[in-house]
Amino acid sequence: MDMLDIKLMYKKNKKMIIELTLTENHLKLIPFFYNQEIDDNVVGIDKDIMFNMGSHLLEDMAIILGMEDKALKGTQNDAEGRAFDDETEQYLLSLFDFFQHNLYYIETLIHQFIIKGGLTVGTYKALDNELIWEKI
Repeated sequence: MDMLDIKLMYKKNKKMIIELTLTENHLKLIPFFYNQEIDDNVVGIDKDIMFNMGSHLLEDMAIILGMEDKALKGTQNDAEGRAFDDETEQYLLSLFDFFQHNLYYIETLIHQFIIKGGLTVGTYKALDNELIWEKI
């Protein structure tokens, strides 16, 4: 499974460096962020809904990632959405948790790297007080 983490490190000059590692599955999910017009002046992503597919978070994520075959048999009509084995469920929840905790950083990455050809798998770093990202 993919390792997901954000690392905060101190350099000798005491500036905080943020490292964000994006995997192939992160990149598959990002285009499905559910952007909403919150009011006349604000557009954003609801951290609870997150993806614009349907109403079942884990099922939606599994469909986007091509993991529908991991759904437990006989759960396709469950009111809560398809169920998954513990390992798959934990993996999908870890991806969701990663996005919830790092959404602001991911958004800044998207906007900076759109003119550089887009995001690719790998690790990105930036000073926390500047958020000017570079791929390492």
